Amino acid sequence: MNKKYVLPLLLTFSTTLFANQKPTESIQPEITDESPMPLVSAAVRYGMMADAYLSSPSGMVTEGYRFQLRSLYLSYLKEMLAEPGNTVEKINDALLSDWMMRLGREGIGPETLVSIKEGMQDKLSEWSQKSLSGQITPFLESTEIMPKLEQQIRACKKMTPQPSSDPAKRRSCHQAESLTRVESSTMIDPNLLKNAMLKLIPSYAQGLIDVSSRPYYRAFLTSREDFEESLSALLGQGYTARQLAEILEFAGVDYPEVFDSLYYHALRNDKSIHESAITQK
Repeated sequence: MNKKYVLPLLLTFSTTLFANQKPTESIQPEITDESPMPLVSAAVRYGMMADAYLSSPSGMVTEGYRFQLRSLYLSYLKEMLAEPGNTVEKINDALLSDWMMRLGREGIGPETLVSIKEGMQDKLSEWSQKSLSGQITPFLESTEIMPKLEQQIRACKKMTPQPSSDPAKRRSCHQAESLTRVESSTMIDPNLLKNAMLKLIPSYAQGLIDVSSRPYYRAFLTSREDFEESLSALLGQGYTARQLAEILEFAGVDYPEVFDSLYYHALRNDKSIHESAITQK
């Protein structure tokens, strides 16, 4: 179903959608009209705003740098954790210190630096937690992603002359993976990885600065916060990540960002869960 029609249909059929559903053995506590629908509505808003952000030129570029930075970081984290005495916290603190010094030399103001640092702290925590839980693996270890990425990059480049409103261009260039690559599939030396990240940080930071004033980016952040609040409320009522995923799937929500956020948020709030995480990034 076309995503632009999801929200109106949910609003129209919200009463019958869950009122007529009988709880299954896998969903406890019982699904009610009051519990799931705020989550579904928040998920649709978040998915739609994430789609808008990722489809915008500024969003694609910024997320392209983010994806590349994450890829390098995951490989770096693995190499550094193999050294005795290293912990995720030590590794992340050292990286953040180096990154902020690098950005300081770029002339970025103190207030902006603080904001970027806070955001990067959250990202490093998320990436390391996902890596250690097996939800994502270092890009450099993949034997399948690189050929697909190269194909996506070529398709996106062919569409570059077309306007951003062109549907074919959006399909070809939609994901951040279409706009970035790791230049060497054998780059495993921690120093090389660290230097590569230092080179990327200014571009990523500038991308964040550029999009920070855009209304769609602010709406994207707000919708994500609302979705996470809905998740927290239902997780507090006793729902599990799998049960919430079933609710969203039944409602027709199919945004990858929604399910990625769902499982990470559940993992962050309950490290004891052992469900199979769905990660489509």
